[in-house]
Amino acid sequence: MLSSTPGTKTSTKAHTHEIPSKPGTGAAKLRKFEAAMQVAYADLAGAFRCFLRERPDKSRPFIILAHSQGSILMVKVIKEGLA
Repeated sequence: MLSSTPGTKTSTKAHTHEIPSKPGTGAAKLRKFEAAMQVAYADLAGAFRCFLRERPDKSRPFIILAHSQGSILMVKVIKEGLA
């Protein structure tokens, strides 16, 4: 059964999605999230470049630890740095 009440979930055989409780809310949240991820990426990339440039013994290996969104961003930083 489909429901069109704002703030509720709709379901079909193909997918399930939530209907935003206010018009435009989903798009606004997505733009905010994307902007926050861009700021976080720039910060992480800058910090990693600084680490690589200023670490005392560049011949020693190092380990990178990250979690959740940080791990997604770190993979992107590494891929773009090696490209």
